[in-house]
Amino acid sequence: MRKLVLAVAAIAGLAVGVQPAMAETNKVRLINLYALTLLPHYIVQDKQLIEKHAAGLGLTDVTVEFSRTPSAATANEALLTDTVDIVHAAMGPLLTIWDKTIARNKVKGMLGTAVCSQTLYTVDPRIKSLDDFQANDRIAMTDVKTSTQALILQMQAAKQYGWDNRFRYDPNMIAMDNNEGVAALLSGHTEVKSQMLTVPYSYIVEQAGARKIFTAKDLFGEMITATVLYGNQKFVDENPVLYQAVIAAFEEANEFVRNNKEEAAKIYVKYEPQKDGADFIVKLLQQEDTFRFSTTPIGFQRFADYMYESGLMKNKVEKWTDVFFDNVAGKPGN
Repeated sequence: MRKLVLAVAAIAGLAVGVQPAMAETNKVRLINLYALTLLPHYIVQDKQLIEKHAAGLGLTDVTVEFSRTPSAATANEALLTDTVDIVHAAMGPLLTIWDKTIARNKVKGMLGTAVCSQTLYTVDPRIKSLDDFQANDRIAMTDVKTSTQALILQMQAAKQYGWDNRFRYDPNMIAMDNNEGVAALLSGHTEVKSQMLTVPYSYIVEQAGARKIFTAKDLFGEMITATVLYGNQKFVDENPVLYQAVIAAFEEANEFVRNNKEEAAKIYVKYEPQKDGADFIVKLLQQEDTFRFSTTPIGFQRFADYMYESGLMKNKVEKWTDVFFDNVAGKPGN
């Protein structure tokens, strides 16, 4: 009888032990924005890398759903309402949602995907530097006040003119879609004669004669993370195998882009058609002094410190790794 009781207990213990694996879902939903810096996302999608790595980890019949939105705010709302599991956007939106969810169903970063240097261009012959902007001069960017572009200009203003003058350039900012802003900039017939851009738009306006007057590298001394994956703690806790598959998929995708620029460019134009085709994208991918693909998060601590000190975040980030899940702990980020 004692042996029978022990056997039953062992079986019960085994059943408890396998429950987390049985509970794991076989579906993951991702949402991304539109940008060349999101190229690894399209590699993952096109080559079904999540499914591949999930199968290698013993999780079969995995369904991966992809969607897109032009707005990081919309993507964050989808994450908060459990419409998606993973967002692929910029560091500002990640820090914002991390701050809002720190007490409940915490959202954290999973992996960086690209680094770049946001660049301010102008076609106004009067403007030679940031010092030359006057009240009526406009700087186009995707979002004002809290976008990565806006925060970079605020941080530069604080550095150059003092903390109390950090919003010096805010009145100059105007929110415009990248395509709309580039068209306005290059036409020369609107109030918008300056724009904060990254690839591919930075290359387009530079080739058309726009002048570079400031880059984020001037402020940070290096390129900073442009795009990052993030999701909520609940998904990660309940789906450790699928989460591992997602991480492995994006690590492979980043390596693929670095080593196979021509094929990567063809995949990009398949998902985001370009009038100049894949050859144009290859040229951009070769400009590694402007941007490159890296899974190491760069610049998070300085962004987080600024956002906290300026009141854009309620919670202080003691160390940049606090914003990320444990899988990034060994990366030389900052």
